Amino acid sequence: MVDSDTYLRYLSAYIQVKNPFELYDGGLKKAVEEFDEAFDSVIQNPFCSLGDYAGDRKSPIIDKDLLGEIFPNKNDYKKFARECILGMNLEEKLGDAIKDVE
Repeated sequence: MVDSDTYLRYLSAYIQVKNPFELYDGGLKKAVEEFDEAFDSVIQNPFCSLGDYAGDRKSPIIDKDLLGEIFPNKNDYKKFARECILGMNLEEKLGDAIKDVE
């Protein structure tokens, strides 16, 4: 259950950035090394909602209100995602919740 803004922030980065980064050509390690290129690649992926939050895509099925309040502009989201991915503290912040899914 998502019960705080902090948890939502980290969960969003885990789902929208880390998971697609694992599919990046060269895997997660290369995506981390090439963060900007990998991030831009994920934004272009039509099957990832990151393009709606951090890009210019406007999908009719994505409601950006909640994350939009937390991250007022796309650069704020990218900066937070970079800190999460480069620090790789997502698992620490999400705790047992992601272990239950894996």
